[in-house]
Amino acid sequence: MTAATLTATTTSSTETRLNNAGGKEIKSAAGFDLFPRPPRTAYDLYQDEKHTRRVSLGCPVLDATFRGGLPGHGVVEVSGMAGAGKTQLMLQLLVQQVRDAEAEWRRAKYATPFVAGRSFYLSTEGPLPAKRLAEMAAATCPEDSGFAQRVLESVIIVEAKNVEDQLYLLTTQLPSLLGDASLGKIRLCVIDSMSALFRGEFSLSKGDTLERAKMIFTMAKQMKRLSDRWGLPFVVTNQVTADFAAATFGVWEGGNADVVGDGVQPALGLSWSNCVHTRFLLSRRDANNLIPSFPTPGSNPPSNPATADARSTGQSSRWIRHMRLLLSPSLPSNLSCRFVLETAGVRGVRRTELNEDGRPRER
Repeated sequence: MTAATLTATTTSSTETRLNNAGGKEIKSAAGFDLFPRPPRTAYDLYQDEKHTRRVSLGCPVLDATFRGGLPGHGVVEVSGMAGAGKTQLMLQLLVQQVRDAEAEWRRAKYATPFVAGRSFYLSTEGPLPAKRLAEMAAATCPEDSGFAQRVLESVIIVEAKNVEDQLYLLTTQLPSLLGDASLGKIRLCVIDSMSALFRGEFSLSKGDTLERAKMIFTMAKQMKRLSDRWGLPFVVTNQVTADFAAATFGVWEGGNADVVGDGVQPALGLSWSNCVHTRFLLSRRDANNLIPSFPTPGSNPPSNPATADARSTGQSSRWIRHMRLLLSPSLPSNLSCRFVLETAGVRGVRRTELNEDGRPRER
């Protein structure tokens, strides 16, 4: 019996049992997920755009560094301490989705719809900074006065107040939105952040640890299923925890002011790390001492990091930000790039643009 025949026989048997048990509603709700897929070759996957396309980071330098940007499918994590630039990068992705969608419509010579390049944004740390998003969009396309409004209209925002909310939004509301043709195609799903609610609701007791792992696996499974079904990536931010064993602060390499080791690791432990396809780490360092700049207890990161990084004197910004690839099934893990935050968003910095002390030069 061939693999294809076995698949067909298994599918037929499963359907018969469901029909006999009155499971038509279950079949309708779960769709293809109940039945095994037919075998495919590696060449089939190679030709499948869902498994090969990249999502632009909205910056040519970052895109070049990470071979086209982010993967266009699966679960992509961007972790980092407070103020490292995680949310700023998420906002830039939202802007870029609209730019890419409108460019595709123009290339096809179709009339661009008012809302193109929809994104789903699940926030667990308060409202999305809409004013900053509008500022970033306006600075990205200053020649188009209506672009910022189109970007704001393109983002579907939901907020989770607890872990149960987060699970409901992923398993019930999001599938409904993805299947609603009247909304237009959703190209990107962002969760900012994955860990915020988990760290506040679960203790380190054995019972809580097991329950937390179960919830994490359920959410990750749903994200992977929807990513594969609709051909879009889930880009999630994550907080970090201290990892003193890996800390090597203040190390310089080749005079290029590269710091090896961050003394931090992504939160949520091994359970979550096994669910991630691609993982990035963002860091922010004080160039004066090369030690990671942890926020003062009780303080909040600046509402507009671009303003906080602005040069108030004739010297370069004191902050050195870094984006590093930690895990990827398709790219080498040593890829990294410096970046700065500007009014128009996140901008990668080439090594030729760095001063001898590693700070970005004035433009």
